Amino acid sequence: MSWAAMRETTRVEDMTYCLLGIFDVNLSLIYGEGGKKAFYRLQEAIATDTSDLSIFVWTDDRPTCPDFAPVLAESPRQFASSGNITVALEDSIYRDLTVTSRGIQVESSLLWFADHPDHAYRSVLDVFCRLGNESIGICIRKIGGGRYARHKPGMLAILGDKLQHRPWLDAHRLLVESLTLAPKLPSSYPFHSGNNPILGNRHLVLRLHWEPSSTRDWSVHHCRTMPRSHWDKHEDVFFAANSTTKGWAAFFVHGVLRNTPTTYIPVNLFLACFQWNIGPPNTVIAGLHDVEPSTAVLLESQLDRIRFESNRQARAMVHSVFDGKLKDRTAVLETAVIPIEGGNPQSPVLVSEWHSKSLHVGEKVNVEVTVDIGHEVCPELCVNPVIQLNVRVAVVK
Repeated sequence: MSWAAMRETTRVEDMTYCLLGIFDVNLSLIYGEGGKKAFYRLQEAIATDTSDLSIFVWTDDRPTCPDFAPVLAESPRQFASSGNITVALEDSIYRDLTVTSRGIQVESSLLWFADHPDHAYRSVLDVFCRLGNESIGICIRKIGGGRYARHKPGMLAILGDKLQHRPWLDAHRLLVESLTLAPKLPSSYPFHSGNNPILGNRHLVLRLHWEPSSTRDWSVHHCRTMPRSHWDKHEDVFFAANSTTKGWAAFFVHGVLRNTPTTYIPVNLFLACFQWNIGPPNTVIAGLHDVEPSTAVLLESQLDRIRFESNRQARAMVHSVFDGKLKDRTAVLETAVIPIEGGNPQSPVLVSEWHSKSLHVGEKVNVEVTVDIGHEVCPELCVNPVIQLNVRVAVVK
């Protein structure tokens, strides 16, 4: 591609057609379709025929480069600076490409750099390529249900020389999911008049908010969300791309609640919200302490397989596990007090601003969890008011 980047042809389509032999693919010659459409068809044919993800390693160096772009280049000229890219030779399940009507599908574990100062760098697709001694990737953003677009196409993500290509050894890798990479972007969107595909495809947004009265004593260690197809990790929100299909959302929250300066209470919560995108949401709060550990693991794995639109199936799964244990809007959990061991790096670090009588280790205490549903106007997240689950966690005195 970089070899052809600066060449000229009499007809714009021939810029694509003259490359068919080099890439050993077949295309129908359609003069009059335009150079961009012809080049899109070439790249899709290459993606169908090979697992070489360097097809995505291009940059847009135009001064008016947009923030979002398709994952496919508009012309060979965008590969002009890719001549020094080398491709990893090893086989991997994360390099299998399938072209569908929604885009190019790939099973991948995205790289997530939560603390990176450049917001665009936070979500990166590993393309198994190197520039010199450094691994590289492309920045992508979720713009729809499981659908991603190129973010900041004027640059590549330089990942350094320490990136592990074995997901179980790389702390930056997320769980494997099915991604659909958008080969082109529409000229207009259903929910926003601008050219931002994120806002344009969002009908409604749901987010979890911890009440200020809880945050001083309450610390979240891990929160897993599902369905992952409609979770935007950049903004920590669920989104719905239409107003007609009933959707659902679930949170598996694992954290600790400070009880005294020397003790804490582990709290494992399950929160679910059904049909939240078409009317008043139906919310469920339950304590994972109330079920067998194997049942909680099974619930998490089964919900991870249910689609966003399968609201009834997700609701039936939740009620089959917590039947008889659910209360309206409030869950009272019985949990044990655990000491904070000084100097142990594996123990939670909780800073106390008050003092009280310490409980005996292992003593049972009640933790109350309450939720209120509110709305907040956040035009940077969605054109419609955001649905907010305001959650409070506290020890029952």
